[in-house]
Amino acid sequence: MAASRVTLRRMREEDLPQVMVLDALCFSTPWSRATYLSELKRGKRGHYLVAEWENKVVGYAGSWIIDKETQITTVGVDPDHRRKGIAERMMIAFIEEAWRRNLE
Repeated sequence: MAASRVTLRRMREEDLPQVMVLDALCFSTPWSRATYLSELKRGKRGHYLVAEWENKVVGYAGSWIIDKETQITTVGVDPDHRRKGIAERMMIAFIEEAWRRNLE
């Protein structure tokens, strides 16, 4: 699978079961469902993405917008799909969003 076959889109509440499985694979202290729900409700102050391949979430990433800057909060990629450019595509998406909003 090439990263070009992966679709990036905003994270939705219905993605959380898959995101939480990946989070537990990627980190020893995964976020709770309540934390993800809170983050998704940040509105314009939060930006959360999922990377999909064949209708499966294979990556996710989030950022906060605080004052005039973007801060990355989390990035995770399914271990079976690492080293394929997925995280890089998500980071580029955050950089492009920051430029559009004139953020650092």
